[in-house]
Amino acid sequence: MVRVKPTRALETLANIRVNLVAFVSIAMFVGLGIAVFLGIRWGGEAMRLGVHSAMDAGSAHDIEVAFPYGLTDDDLARLRETEGVSDVEGGYSAFATIAGTSGDIVIRLQSLTERMDRATVTEGRLPEADDEVALVRHWANRAGIAVGDTIELKRGQGTTGADCMRSGRLKVVGLVQHPSYLGVNNGALGISCVGLTTKGAFDPDKLFGAYTNAYIRCDSLAALNTFHDDYVAGVRQVADRVDALGAERATARYDKVYGESREKAEDARRQLDDGASALGRPQRARPRRGRPARRPAHARRHARRGRRAARRCVPDASVLPV
Repeated sequence: MVRVKPTRALETLANIRVNLVAFVSIAMFVGLGIAVFLGIRWGGEAMRLGVHSAMDAGSAHDIEVAFPYGLTDDDLARLRETEGVSDVEGGYSAFATIAGTSGDIVIRLQSLTERMDRATVTEGRLPEADDEVALVRHWANRAGIAVGDTIELKRGQGTTGADCMRSGRLKVVGLVQHPSYLGVNNGALGISCVGLTTKGAFDPDKLFGAYTNAYIRCDSLAALNTFHDDYVAGVRQVADRVDALGAERATARYDKVYGESREKAEDARRQLDDGASALGRPQRARPRRGRPARRPAHARRHARRGRRAARRCVPDASVLPV
């Protein structure tokens, strides 16, 4: 223990008395710096805990899987059998362009789910008809869209865009808070709005008769904080198993879609030949039976893209776009 001589202590007090204003100012600055440091450290952790609680209350998914040729009920069943997976739910999603207050914006439309990603209504109600939509509140406010407005989807964007929707006009019936879209920074997603619709709002005939997305929930990770390293490591382990299954299922799914397309093309060719015969015109030459013809170059490219997409079945890093 260090002892201060009485004369030294008296001298120190005298100096403080003479420079009292400077001493108090220094003490205040030091205290303010400590308060700011502790506020940043504890405030950030409190914010992460609050967001995690909101996501957990809404049963936010842990992993989202997407495949360009769709996911069938058999695929969902195989996903449920994967180690670490507790629940799987299929859904639809599409991207479209709509008019906002400052010009055209990109909106992601996705179907409502039953067991995961439960939205909380803040105004109005959830959609019930196939031509209704509920928008995520903070993005709808930024886009200048309110309950009662009608948004028009711009067409001609292929099977991943507005063409796969049954209706090109959707009435906004509600504003919601969604556990997967709690932040307002949409740079990582490349979208400016999110809308929830019924599953019937999507045309399955234009989506290969399959789901576009599968949402995975892992109950073993429920007790872990979404922002902690142990949660990320746990999700990565399950995602690696899903990745391996995706590589296997991708080839089978492509072969099925490709085979069905060939059958439809053959049926159309036979109908064309029958019509030509009825009109007395020569029939088109048919390919010889025997060894299957090699797939065309564009078909092989699509197959490679499908396999690469399956290998990219990783945890949804944009589950919280903040």
